[in-house]
Amino acid sequence: NNCKDRVGVFSWLVRELTGLDVLFVRYEGNAASQGVNHIACAVAFETPVDGDAFEFKGRRYVVCDPTYINAGIGRTMPCYANAKWEIEYYN
Repeated sequence: NNCKDRVGVFSWLVRELTGLDVLFVRYEGNAASQGVNHIACAVAFETPVDGDAFEFKGRRYVVCDPTYINAGIGRTMPCYANAKWEIEYYN
């Protein structure tokens, strides 16, 4: 599987088990990532959570990347930290 598959399963589990809103975030490939694009998940928590986050439609979304091995909530892969990104999927 790839990042989009893992994010799809992860986001489904988050929505089904917690009812929280999730987004797919697509990072544009850059020199640090050797030109490889990436998909991650972002979750709108109901209580404040520290970490990498952004505002979308009046809500704060925190990066939760199931493909970044051993990363905690709110951690963006270092090679994508300064990459351009956009919302890939919103439900």
